[in-house]
Amino acid sequence: MAVDQAGNLYIAAGIRRPRGPHETTDVPPGIWVFTPDGTPRGRIDIPEDVLTNVTFGGDDLKTLFIAAGKTLFQIRVTVPGFVVHRRN
Repeated sequence: MAVDQAGNLYIAAGIRRPRGPHETTDVPPGIWVFTPDGTPRGRIDIPEDVLTNVTFGGDDLKTLFIAAGKTLFQIRVTVPGFVVHRRN
């Protein structure tokens, strides 16, 4: 999960293909975005099942990096991310 500077929550979740009887495809894979009050704002589609991490980066913190399977995706967003630890 990651949070932007407006308080929106970005959650990596969902699968396309169940790996066992305990999993369903009710939630498609992607980065789910929720407002601070919990309202769903949207989903960024990711074409892989194994979403493992999401974080903001780049000089302006408007690049969202998504680790999924063997792929690192990146997408530009309009609201900068909130980062706890920053290099000096």
